[in-house]
Amino acid sequence: MNEGDPKAVAEILHELSTTSHVQVRSSTELAVQVTKAAAEEDEKRTGDGRGLLRRRTDYRAVRSAPRSLTLTPWQVIHAIGLGAASARQGAGRGLAEHWGSLRYVQALEANRGRYLQLSAEGRDLLRFYKATQSSEIGTGFASLLAEDIVRSRYPDHSVSVIPADVALKAGWTLTGAGKGRRPEPLQRRPHFFVEAWQPGQPSKVLLLASKGTHSSTHQVHKQLSTASAHVESVHIGPYGTVPYLLIGTEIPAREPLALHALEKRGMALLQTPGEQPGADLDLVLEQDNRVPEVVRPTDRGETIVPGFQ
Repeated sequence: MNEGDPKAVAEILHELSTTSHVQVRSSTELAVQVTKAAAEEDEKRTGDGRGLLRRRTDYRAVRSAPRSLTLTPWQVIHAIGLGAASARQGAGRGLAEHWGSLRYVQALEANRGRYLQLSAEGRDLLRFYKATQSSEIGTGFASLLAEDIVRSRYPDHSVSVIPADVALKAGWTLTGAGKGRRPEPLQRRPHFFVEAWQPGQPSKVLLLASKGTHSSTHQVHKQLSTASAHVESVHIGPYGTVPYLLIGTEIPAREPLALHALEKRGMALLQTPGEQPGADLDLVLEQDNRVPEVVRPTDRGETIVPGFQ
């Protein structure tokens, strides 16, 4: 077939179902470098008067992390489109954001080793805005890796990746309305909740903060240090006990993509209130508007700080 000729439907479907790989990197050295990047950022913030950034610092290398993810283009398109449309942060809105994800069919390609990397079209930043591409690719691959990790740990559970803002909007107003700039913990939020559920059992939940960059590995370290502030803003149960994943996607111009991951191990359970089984068909749905506050323990007892608990 000559270049530029239309492809047959069967050929397109075959290409969309062909598997490729994405590298996964997680190590103690990565955790050390992220901690170092956080210290450097806090030093700059102290110097310009902004103060230290609230972060989770209890991250470690991901236990039994896979060396790579094996994915099809269908999975990648779905993850990128769902993340953009559900969070309503894409260049368009609603269904348009799903269609927008289709451009990644041409933006990503497998090399000779079947590892995904940017195509020539994906490197053309006249057509693909760098920041948008970093964010959307990073969000999509992070959700796929998080789902893979949780499924491997709970193989008999149903696993869902839920945009955090969709869940948080049920209880809190996430955007200010003419009251000035909101505190940083209310602006920096995790990107997803990952839920593992089994009938008759409380859900197991962890937080996920994702980043993406076209720059160097050093930039990944800086981004993951910032991601540690995103997961600090949400708490399930006692302060600082909810587990989380930090995942940064490195998108080199001519090398394969790499996912860098850290985690806080543990388990947070969501127990449905009450002991009555089954659904309440007369339930009246209400949208709460709680005060975004977190009870934080201190040496002198407890204090109230901005956040979602």
